[in-house]
Amino acid sequence: METPRKYKFKLDFYYNMLLIYLLFMGIYMVVRGTFEDGSFQVVLKDPIIYIVAIFIIIFAVILLINKIKNGEILIYEDKIEIKNRFGTKTILFDDILFIKFSKEKRKFDESKSQHKIVRLKLKRRKRFLRIRLADYNNEKALNQEFIKLSRVKNK
Repeated sequence: METPRKYKFKLDFYYNMLLIYLLFMGIYMVVRGTFEDGSFQVVLKDPIIYIVAIFIIIFAVILLINKIKNGEILIYEDKIEIKNRFGTKTILFDDILFIKFSKEKRKFDESKSQHKIVRLKLKRRKRFLRIRLADYNNEKALNQEFIKLSRVKNK
């Protein structure tokens, strides 16, 4: 059996945002706190702390859900598998009618790929299957995989 090329779902954004909000909340609580009778009193009844706490909870839930899902794309010689913990969707190359790429409107960072979303038109599906390349590790290599596949499909 051939070994597939794996592209795992990225969670960096969620980790970073959770860390930023936690740091902001900690710094804000220290700045707003007061010294009374030789001890430090933390102010918890503050609307900004409530708002930041809501953001922390939201990002923690999203991170937990995506961590549990454990999504990845596996590319074999004749098929693509989109996997998560709950199931696998197998797409044979023969089932793909054509591939479309959406380009970024402006190119700010040269290191990013020029394609943002890959849309696959499948035989047994009315709507396009959309894959956002930036959501997966090694975005450039995944982009090259789809470009190779589109060249074969468009011939």
